[in-house]
Amino acid sequence: MIYLDCGSGIAGDMFVGALIDAGADHARIGKALKGVAKTSASNVSRAGVKAVKFHVQFEPDSRRYYDLARTVRSLKLKPRVRRFALRVLKVLGEAESRAHGITLRRVHLHEAVDCVVDSVAAAVALDDLGWIDMDFTSSIVSCGFNAPATMGIISEYGIPVRHVSDRELVTPTGAAILAALNPDYRDMDCSPSGFGAGSMRLKRPNVLGVAESRELVILESNIDDCTPEQISYSMSSLMKAGALDVHTIPCVMKKGRIGFLVRVLSDRPGEHASKIMSETGSLGVRVHPLEYRYELPRSSRTFKLRFGRGYEEVTVKFTPNGFKPEYDDLKRVAEAHGISFKEAGDRVNWKVRKRLG
Repeated sequence: MIYLDCGSGIAGDMFVGALIDAGADHARIGKALKGVAKTSASNVSRAGVKAVKFHVQFEPDSRRYYDLARTVRSLKLKPRVRRFALRVLKVLGEAESRAHGITLRRVHLHEAVDCVVDSVAAAVALDDLGWIDMDFTSSIVSCGFNAPATMGIISEYGIPVRHVSDRELVTPTGAAILAALNPDYRDMDCSPSGFGAGSMRLKRPNVLGVAESRELVILESNIDDCTPEQISYSMSSLMKAGALDVHTIPCVMKKGRIGFLVRVLSDRPGEHASKIMSETGSLGVRVHPLEYRYELPRSSRTFKLRFGRGYEEVTVKFTPNGFKPEYDDLKRVAEAHGISFKEAGDRVNWKVRKRLG
């Protein structure tokens, strides 16, 4: 899940700057917009907060919405990138249409090149980070004076706002990006990994923050009509589907039936709840929000270890408390060399310790 901190509003350049600060490749953005406009990014400070300012060099002009959409379609973009950019433009065009009481075909967008650049740059940066298909959450959006198109987008898409200023904190393009992302809105306590700078100087830091976070839940279901083999298969299937952890607890259910309590730690609850029901025949899944999860820093490394006349590749997970070889690799070593699983583990551990010195 990606979280947006819109405590100082949102504009297209702020959003793109935040994504660049979070790790998006500005060179990819420039390449995608070649022939449309020149862009640059610089490190700046806003009231003590370091951020990235996204700049666009263009001549102010006004163009029809359909001409801008045609420009986006002509660019060499991935289909999902093109879809998102066109979605932002369409939200803008429809807002101007409603604000002026004219058809979409007659809509002219002012600062047309800037609209194209912000929508395409946002889409390219989201794709570069791997976020374009992820779920978004946003804080309540701070705003002040709003242009008619901005007000129309806020109203049409139910964007919750709080008025904190008499200046324009939310631009039409910024509101259109929010509408295209369709986030859940709630304030969260999290540390942004990227900040995008706005142009205005405010008493508060005029920045948009973006953070990648995982909202974890525990899924539970009581199962009394599956065999242990079915439960085992379901556990493996859930892990392959991306569950963070799965375990079962034997239990006695109503009418004395022997059953299993299946618990799944998940960051994709909808997908995994459906998986539980399809695999086990369960009629329902309980969802428990998880407030905290403490994690040790982890890393992995693959070792090429000598066994007999050949070598075996074994992946080892490391934490500050030690290391542990992967189960599947130990199983493969044990079967390949006709030794017990315990002996395979002992040999691998000894070889890894020796390699590490």
